[in-house]
Amino acid sequence: LGSGGFGTVFLAQYQNMAVAVKEPHNAASIHKDEYRKRAFCREADHLYRLRHPNIVNFVGAIVEDEHHEPCYCIVTEVLPFTLEAYLTAKATSSISVGQQVIFDLATGLSYMHASKIIHRDIKPQNVMVDELGRAKYIDFGLSKEEELSRQTSASYTMVGTQSWMAPEVKKGEKATAASDVYSLGM
Repeated sequence: LGSGGFGTVFLAQYQNMAVAVKEPHNAASIHKDEYRKRAFCREADHLYRLRHPNIVNFVGAIVEDEHHEPCYCIVTEVLPFTLEAYLTAKATSSISVGQQVIFDLATGLSYMHASKIIHRDIKPQNVMVDELGRAKYIDFGLSKEEELSRQTSASYTMVGTQSWMAPEVKKGEKATAASDVYSLGM
């Protein structure tokens, strides 16, 4: 289905349902890397906790394959449209299509922040649209709990996509709910 800096997403079947399976690059070696293992667990935990119409539906996580070898995959619903493809297809529609997408994303982001989770990589490539035209956030690989983001200091590393980043994050400050909102507005 796609590939990014951290992994590849495959189409698969689970209990007679099409699912998206996100497998990190070098997945078999994650069990040896505490940082990557924690990041995987954090993404799975955040997706598990965030149940909302504007956030991709979490199906489960896989930590071991059928041969009992370490295997780290996130499993979610399959969404049919990228944001770009959806908006392009609806280009002749009224402006209300764009307004609905923004409303969906603002609603999902508000829920995420009320749950004390910041996404830290809000950009069009991390939004998909379902069959009903609902925009949904995907890819929580860089997400973090808001309190933990504020507490981390010396080990802070800038994460996210530069062109969608809030100015304060580009200057080296930590991402916050406000920086997520800035990225949404971009």
